[in-house]
Amino acid sequence: MSLITPAITPAIGTPMEGGFLGARYIDENGALAGLVVSRAEVGDFDPVPWLKKLRDVPGACSLLDGRANTRAMAEAGSEIAQTILDLEIDGVGGWHIPALDQMTALRATAMPRAGITPAQSLAEVFREGSPEAFRQEWYWTSTQYSSGSAWLQYFYYGYQDGSAKSFSYRVRAVRKCLL
Repeated sequence: MSLITPAITPAIGTPMEGGFLGARYIDENGALAGLVVSRAEVGDFDPVPWLKKLRDVPGACSLLDGRANTRAMAEAGSEIAQTILDLEIDGVGGWHIPALDQMTALRATAMPRAGITPAQSLAEVFREGSPEAFRQEWYWTSTQYSSGSAWLQYFYYGYQDGSAKSFSYRVRAVRKCLL
């Protein structure tokens, strides 16, 4: 009989290059991955459109690959997508807008508010009142909902919905790391 020794993964909220570990999930290749949430001061953007013109972006339909979605958005003319792809924090690149299922993982582990379901984050860094907490506003995902809309995440109550790509919502940069 052989023993399986589980790998020790960093806790949610652990400081990582450019931000904090925000979630663990199984990526598009079936590997255990983490999402590093950017420091809010440099990676949490004021409300902007996903894309100014309502048009189909077929390369932005992945539920798990936010980086591929963000690239497709940039190729279609999304200014915020290009800004995030070009972003470097503490000399580290690779940032993107989270895909829908990546955002779902963040909702489960970085929820700022207590007293509702999903439960408040166990990581102090993401709790309400922390400068790193997600704000009580809607955030874009990089996943297209339809030709004219994209998915959103509302962290205060945990809702997800679609909205016209030309409307303006917050964006938080993340990057994937293998665990």
